[in-house]
Amino acid sequence: MSEVPTTNMTRSEARKSLGLSQRDRVADYLPKWLEVEEQLKTLVENTEDHDTRVGYQEDLRSLREVLVVLKSTPSSPERSYGMWIWAILVGIVLFAGFLGYQQWVL
Repeated sequence: MSEVPTTNMTRSEARKSLGLSQRDRVADYLPKWLEVEEQLKTLVENTEDHDTRVGYQEDLRSLREVLVVLKSTPSSPERSYGMWIWAILVGIVLFAGFLGYQQWVL
């Protein structure tokens, strides 16, 4: 039960199965999902009904599979365009100042 079979699940599919959007950081939610994994493990061990136990085992297996995919695949770094926006704004202000200076001189 500790082995998780490898599948061809992508990182985006794993994120969708946990309900994470593109802007959510996995690191923020990972401790909660590890806690859920422990709770499912406890339910599997303590449940007496066979059908319910099989359902919990299946849920635990799929959760472990998703967590393995998220831990093993690197996340792409988020690009920050703030620097470029500020550079363009400063360029526009400098250009407008230059044009104003040219009009004032003439």
